[in-house]
Amino acid sequence: MAGRGRIGVWLALLLATTAIAGCQAVQGGPAAPTTPALPAIPLEREPVSRSDEREAADLLRQAEAALREGRTNDAAVTATTIVDDFPATGSAGAALWVRARALGTPDAGADQSIALADVERLLPLLGPDDPRRPDATLLRARILSEAGRSAEAVEAALGLGAEVPVRTEDFAWIRDVAARLELDELEAVTSAASSRAALAAPVWVALARSLGAQGAAPAAREAARTAIASGAFGPDLAAAEALLGGEGISADATLADRIPIAAILPNSGSPALRRFAEEVRDGVLAAVTAAELDDRAEVEIYDDGGDAGRAADLIGSIEAAGTFGVVGPLQDAPFGAAAAARSGGVPVVSPTAFLEPDGEDDVYSLGSLDPGSARTLAGWAAEVGISTVTMLHPSDDASLEEARLFREVFEAAGGAVVQQLTYAPGLTFFEEQILGAVRSGAEALVLPVPPSDVEALAPQITFYGVDTLGIQVLGTAAWTDAGVREAVATRHLSGVVVASPDLENPEGWDRFVQAYETRFRRTLVAPGGAPAGYDAAALLLEAAQSGARSPSQLADALEDIRDFPGATGVLSVVDGRIVRRHDVLCYAGEDPISIEGLRPVQRWRAYPVPADTTETRPPGPGRRDGFACPGTPAADSASTRFFREGGDGIHPDLVPHYRASDALSASSGNAGPASRRPR
Repeated sequence: MAGRGRIGVWLALLLATTAIAGCQAVQGGPAAPTTPALPAIPLEREPVSRSDEREAADLLRQAEAALREGRTNDAAVTATTIVDDFPATGSAGAALWVRARALGTPDAGADQSIALADVERLLPLLGPDDPRRPDATLLRARILSEAGRSAEAVEAALGLGAEVPVRTEDFAWIRDVAARLELDELEAVTSAASSRAALAAPVWVALARSLGAQGAAPAAREAARTAIASGAFGPDLAAAEALLGGEGISADATLADRIPIAAILPNSGSPALRRFAEEVRDGVLAAVTAAELDDRAEVEIYDDGGDAGRAADLIGSIEAAGTFGVVGPLQDAPFGAAAAARSGGVPVVSPTAFLEPDGEDDVYSLGSLDPGSARTLAGWAAEVGISTVTMLHPSDDASLEEARLFREVFEAAGGAVVQQLTYAPGLTFFEEQILGAVRSGAEALVLPVPPSDVEALAPQITFYGVDTLGIQVLGTAAWTDAGVREAVATRHLSGVVVASPDLENPEGWDRFVQAYETRFRRTLVAPGGAPAGYDAAALLLEAAQSGARSPSQLADALEDIRDFPGATGVLSVVDGRIVRRHDVLCYAGEDPISIEGLRPVQRWRAYPVPADTTETRPPGPGRRDGFACPGTPAADSASTRFFREGGDGIHPDLVPHYRASDALSASSGNAGPASRRPR
């Protein structure tokens, strides 16, 4: 059909005898007529006369009318005339699209190959915003699947962006095609595609099912979570949730008969250290029970006495025993020494060490700095419209790293760190630093500080009235430390926004407690180090559920763990680091509440009543009086006062932080606005 001549006799006869009447375009419903809004697409670059443009446009209208009326034979023949005789006109590309739709249906039989060639010729000519591009992409995918090229069809369909509207039948179609693919084909198409594609969910469900059938539990659950995150609904959502619940994952059939785990603990250290080591050991054994691996997992306890040299010496024996993974050591020096002494790459997970050794692969710690708090806090600040911040923190490595992480995310989102103030670790009086932060003019004060500094800083921030100056106080996870909440008065925490490990879902903690009490037949009263030991071992055992039969396979499976419900939070292994899922909270009283995507509301203290007739009351809602957490009665009251007293005229920059509907409810005398309930 190439060239400028008329369509061949054989094709004319074939089209005349092919019964495709009544077929519709793949996207459902008749195609709309070409309008001036659609870009003209010539197929050849050469001069063209006005008469040819007019004749081609008239033929195009005839072809489109025939297609709308279901006369696909006439539509294809007329479109072919344009493509062959008028390829340089602006109607040629549109004619190619008419012919592709006319011949792209299953009823067209062998002629689908013509439609495929047409659509593959057309797609590179369509601009990124051309409204025909999504339909052409999906038509190509459907023709490929009809030709038995299922992997190519799925790959093509995953090229549809998240914003492209698709129909229920399109999901049913790709669900059927993805089910035909082998695991290696699914892994190939998903590795090169975005999980936010319009038709992504059924493909990731198919991948999860295939992985589950192979016994790759962590990877199957991760694929199921990706399907849900990509917007899975209906049967895809049900399938993904079932996989997360363990249905369809045949891990038991592929588990190693023996799963040897070692724990390096300071059993002969100081009395306090020994007691803590015993708690960690109990947590490790509880993890075995929780994973239902008492008949397979073997836990061998090794004593390093808290000594780095002894910890390093133990590694040789541990590797010789064929151990799959190691829990511990607990302290920084033994942890680093043990990691460096490995020769076989056995993965090591410390429950408590803070410093992770540089240059060592497959070495993790639950006690190391978690980047999630600073990153989550920065993302929230940018999302709710905070544009400038000042940071205040000690000059220790952990605080400097949290400050760097916050700055990195905040500035990438368009925010500005106008000042970064540091102080020597151990400082207890912060007048100079706090006043310097106030003078910076920033909207918020970020405090990535350790728990001990929160206890000293929080009362002084209240004393200097930082929040009454309209400066929002932001803190990292240390601000929700149990010791901080016990030692710091509620009034010094009120209105502070923090990013803390997400503990709303009690699944992980409840599972830990149940396993502990089942294993030891006693009530868990003071867990101590048991939750950390439990999580360290639970991560290794979760990786073992993949069917790992060696330290290297276990290490690979560890890297696939996402959103594991642990006792100390929801855990993932990302870029060689254990991270927790974090939530943004606001202190409303002694307990912080979740405020995802919302910003605290400025409270107002009314101006005093004038003492005599010579005094006047300033306009506006009053003096700033700290912040109220969104969704609380205090926040609703503050927003009502703001509009009722004309604060929107005096502080227009604050209007976006309040609900404009409050102005109506306050002025009309109706009941106040409904409170947003804390999560």
